[in-house]
Amino acid sequence: MLKIDAIKDAFDYPDEYLVDRDLVHRIAFDKACQRGLSLEPINAQDLVHDLKDVCRFGVDRLDRSLALMEQMVIIGLPGLTAFYDAVAEEHALGKPYIIYTGDDVDLVAEFKAMMQRRSSTGPEGTPNSVSNDVRDYLAMRLLRQIGDELEGFLQLPKRERLEGRWFLRALTLKALELARPDLDEADREEMVAAPVKLDGPSHHVSKLADVAGSVLRKLPEDRELDLLFDILRKMDLHDEYDGTLLSQAQDLRDDGELDWSNNQRGLINDLRRLVPEGAHAKSSDPAGLRARLNRFDYLQRHSSDQEELLSLLAGILIRIDRDDSYEDVLERIADVGEPALDDLRQLAKTDEREVHRLGIRDGALRVLQSLKDRRERVASTPVAVDTPRSTKEIGRHTMRRISMVVVLLVGHMTQAGAELPQDLPVSPEAVQPRLIGSKALAGVLADATGEDFDLGAALDTGPTVLVFCRAHW
Repeated sequence: MLKIDAIKDAFDYPDEYLVDRDLVHRIAFDKACQRGLSLEPINAQDLVHDLKDVCRFGVDRLDRSLALMEQMVIIGLPGLTAFYDAVAEEHALGKPYIIYTGDDVDLVAEFKAMMQRRSSTGPEGTPNSVSNDVRDYLAMRLLRQIGDELEGFLQLPKRERLEGRWFLRALTLKALELARPDLDEADREEMVAAPVKLDGPSHHVSKLADVAGSVLRKLPEDRELDLLFDILRKMDLHDEYDGTLLSQAQDLRDDGELDWSNNQRGLINDLRRLVPEGAHAKSSDPAGLRARLNRFDYLQRHSSDQEELLSLLAGILIRIDRDDSYEDVLERIADVGEPALDDLRQLAKTDEREVHRLGIRDGALRVLQSLKDRRERVASTPVAVDTPRSTKEIGRHTMRRISMVVVLLVGHMTQAGAELPQDLPVSPEAVQPRLIGSKALAGVLADATGEDFDLGAALDTGPTVLVFCRAHW
């Protein structure tokens, strides 16, 4: 009996005496039915349990697995983390059930594809694709699992550590593959090889532990949480994007006021991922880029000043002028807006004699022109519209009514026929700013086409944005 138990534990076979809601193991299934137990999964743990059973026994594996994984994606964060926890455990322990691909079915790839189909971002490999975040999250989760296994291994008695050094070697190799993709296979093998000058397995174990520990110590804090947040944020075609997913994202950020439409941290994460490995080698100003990148990495850990982080990112990205993706990067720098202006304007003044930096200067001029064009498009388009933002095509954002009025003030407003309140200040000294929460002034103003626009009526319909565009005077 002891031998049977040992075999069962070693191969993770189900125990027929542990009656659960097993869908494949016939005895457990019949017993559960007899006792009136619910066989439908009610949470993420049930879904993973059923998925493991289906994959372990291989009964109608593809169709049943896909149905269970769809439910995991539907429930959002708990389903995502439960799936990747199971995948990470299988990778670390070498027990391929979910990750088994011998039948030409890659369930891990299928799960990622399900999330991609619920996102308006581009396919994997394109900037800011949700698939990129899923890939990076899985790598981080695997590294954490390897760290947990390594910690447990090092707690074993010395004799067991020496006998299990090949397991430690396999863990260390996996950690190197995930954390150091810049190394080729020969380099990784050399790093896990037994020491040449020191005989004995104890020296090999020490070397492997040091190599694995050095890799795992460099994992950035909170990286997993940031990636999970970005995955939720980018699944904008998910039916629960503005409901369950938003609530889960608020919990991740511990911010009940968080709104998808105003998320600078998400923009920062997106832009940071555009910075390539070894970015200084792809810049005509490596010193300037490295200084800003070091400052950014420090501030991201110790400061919440989003404006400065965006400014530094713009300064970093504009300097990777030798990267193949520079054209795409220039378009994204314009998304930074105001925080990018100071550095861009300074670069635009680069002297012609600084030949090696002219590519960066040209990039800065193009981004400045792009920002100017954006402002002019807004200024030249008079609109007074309600903007619902709930359709899937624009991200299923929360319904909002925004009445936007673009007003052009030219010369004396009285000449344009404006009707304004009589208590306006008559001197600069008498000007008082409107305080937050105070009632906005109502009046009739001339818009960019010369037509009268009733500001008071617009305010009555909902939130209103009043944009003053400077004329030439």
